[in-house]
Amino acid sequence: MEATTNKFQWKYALSWLIMGAVAALIILISAKMPKEIDLVGKFGIFLAISLVPPIYGFLGMFFDAWFSHQWRFNEIEHSPLVWYVYPIVALVHLMFAFFIGIAIAAWPFKGK
Repeated sequence: MEATTNKFQWKYALSWLIMGAVAALIILISAKMPKEIDLVGKFGIFLAISLVPPIYGFLGMFFDAWFSHQWRFNEIEHSPLVWYVYPIVALVHLMFAFFIGIAIAAWPFKGK
């Protein structure tokens, strides 16, 4: 059985927004917010948290196109499941690359 891959579709970006909204609701409901924060402030926090997954999703697409596909965004293909969790995959990938870069930069090189 052959695995199917899809190119990016806007339904994935909508799922990223929904993922962010659910995460924001969970955080806002479980967080103990100071009473000084009014409804507008809470909405701003909700909006900021809701936009995190789409930002990481598009940032991941940017780096995927840059490093793997020579700036050809239309060649990026993944399985549908990967597209739905792409912001998480992109965040883990970017954090891994960042920490590897820090480790290489901090590694003491000894010359002969």
